[in-house]
Amino acid sequence: MLQGGQIVQNDQKPLDLKPGIYDIPEDEYHRLTAFSNTDLKLVAQSPAHYWAERIDPERPADEPTAAKIAGRILHCAILEPDTFSSKFVVVPEDAPRKPSSTQRGAKKPSEDTIRAILYWDEFNLQHEGKTIIKHEDYVECQKITNSIRNHKELRGLFTGGLSERTFIAEDPVTGVLVRCRTDLINTLAGHIVVIDLKSCMDARNYQFRRACYKYGYFHQDAFYRDVISWSGWGEIDLFMFVAFEKKSPYAAKPYYSTDAAIERARREYRESLNTAAECLNTGIWPAYSTDIEALDYPA
Repeated sequence: MLQGGQIVQNDQKPLDLKPGIYDIPEDEYHRLTAFSNTDLKLVAQSPAHYWAERIDPERPADEPTAAKIAGRILHCAILEPDTFSSKFVVVPEDAPRKPSSTQRGAKKPSEDTIRAILYWDEFNLQHEGKTIIKHEDYVECQKITNSIRNHKELRGLFTGGLSERTFIAEDPVTGVLVRCRTDLINTLAGHIVVIDLKSCMDARNYQFRRACYKYGYFHQDAFYRDVISWSGWGEIDLFMFVAFEKKSPYAAKPYYSTDAAIERARREYRESLNTAAECLNTGIWPAYSTDIEALDYPA
C-alpha cells in the first residue's frame, strides 16, 4: 500500500490508519496520509501544487479560517444536534460587549468596563474548551438548520444514520491508500444514502451546477462512491448534495449527479490518482509542462 507523504506542522505527526471505517475527530482526519478528493484536486492542478500544499516542511501552518469554523458549527447543528452544547456555547443576547485589550489595560477603567471584564472572565472560565458563538450567528445557524431539516424531501434522512464517518481504503489499481469523510450516511429501505451539505449563494440548478464543476463536487461524488465500496461498507445507491443558501431565505435544494457525470468524474479523478501513485514511487512532483502554448478565448 502506498501512502501520501504529508508532513504535519505544529508538532502534529501524520496519522497512518489501516483500511476500515473510523469515528475520529476532524483534526485527526486531516492528519491522515491517505489521499483525499481535495488532495487529488491539487494533483490535477499539478503534482508540485500537491507537494507544496501537503508535503513541503516549510509551508505555512494551516490555521482554521472563520469559514471553516462556521462550517463546523453548522454541521454539528444539522447532523449532531445532541452534541452541540458540549462543543459550543452561545453568547447571551444581553451579554456586555467583550472588553478590548486597551480597556483591560486601562489604569482607571470605568464601572461598565470592570463589569464587562468580570463577566467575560467568568464566562470564559465556565465554558473553557468550547467554541464561542455570537448570538446573531447562532440565530442564522438555526434558520439554516430548520430550512434543511424541514425540507419535505429530506425529512427522515437526518434521523439515525452515522455522521462524520471516515472511510479508508486501498485503491485496487495503484495500491495507494485513499480516504473520505461523509457528512451523513444512512440506510433507508435497504438503500445506502450519503448526504453532503454544500453552502452556496444561489442554489438554483444552473448556478449550483457551475459550483459542482468549479469546486470538484462531481469528483467527490464518484470518489466517495468508490472509497466507501472499497472499504467494504457497500455500494452507494444515492449520493445527495444538499445545497443551501447562506442568506435569507436560506433556501435549500437537494441534487444528485447523473450517471454520465459520475463516469466522467471517475475517469478524471482516476487520472490524478494514477499520477499521485507514480509520483510517490519516483519521489518526483513536477509542475506544469515547460512547453510554450498558444492561447485563445475560452469556450
